[in-house]
Amino acid sequence: MKRKHIQLLFVLLLSIAMPMDAQHFRTAFLKKAFQQLKLAQHWKTSDAAANVQYINVGDRQVLVRTSEDGTIEHVGIPLFSQEMQRLMPSPVYDCIEQLLLDHVYHIADNTLPREQLVFEQGSWNDLLRVKSTDECQIENQEDKFYCVAWLRQGQPWLSLRCPVNYELLAGSTRREMEQTFVKELKKYNPAPAATAQIDPTLPLSEIHLSLSLYGNHLENISMNLLQLIAYCQAKGCKTQLVTDKPEGQPDAALLYFRNPASGYSHLLHLKGKRLKDPQSKETLEGRLFLFIPINNVDDLFAAPPAETDRPKRF
Repeated sequence: MKRKHIQLLFVLLLSIAMPMDAQHFRTAFLKKAFQQLKLAQHWKTSDAAANVQYINVGDRQVLVRTSEDGTIEHVGIPLFSQEMQRLMPSPVYDCIEQLLLDHVYHIADNTLPREQLVFEQGSWNDLLRVKSTDECQIENQEDKFYCVAWLRQGQPWLSLRCPVNYELLAGSTRREMEQTFVKELKKYNPAPAATAQIDPTLPLSEIHLSLSLYGNHLENISMNLLQLIAYCQAKGCKTQLVTDKPEGQPDAALLYFRNPASGYSHLLHLKGKRLKDPQSKETLEGRLFLFIPINNVDDLFAAPPAETDRPKRF
């Protein structure tokens, strides 16, 4: 084979491989699903900016959603309308759609995630018959379970419970979630209105941040404290500043980020003279602990008991 032909063949092979290589995935499961279902063959890169694509896999339709930067952030069998998800946002939508995808195509290495979904009425086969236009009701029970029911003539014919477990809801692992957190935090630019959501007593100045990650790994970052708080709030966290300082530590404070919808919390230990003296030029020091199960820390801060949401229908 002539050298010119070899070069042309190499270019051709490279062009075929590029669409898959060029994709970025939020989790290892999504990458495996994309590969196993051969979704790259039908992926329309020209439509990537459309955010959502529906791809036919055999006799079923698979939904693929991307983030603003083109990262594949969800692959599942569609069960809920985009309008419902926009009006009543919840992490449970992606969770159930992804678990159903795994039930059909056996993508995950084990069945443990699927086994956490409990059918109170109906079965996986019934779930496969659901259409995104069907009437649906979702209820959050004290931040412990999501109860999801599909109704006909106002009566449920299919219902299930999904635990508020942050790894299950995200379809990910703590390690993957920490990696995504650090990556997104570094490039996050808070909107000007973000300052209105911050405790006025907290100095929004530069902070030397040490993140305690999986496996006792530490990641050190220098940034403005506003950037961290605004990012966490954009992800659905409610912020609570704990003013009770430990005895002998007048220059310390604790910032509690709580995400009840997703079942996790972050804890930020702050230290520095600027906490009691806003005129101080000393940089704050912070130690951030990520993705702690919310029930593990709620009692420490006397968080008000969660109220069961009234069922929300669509």
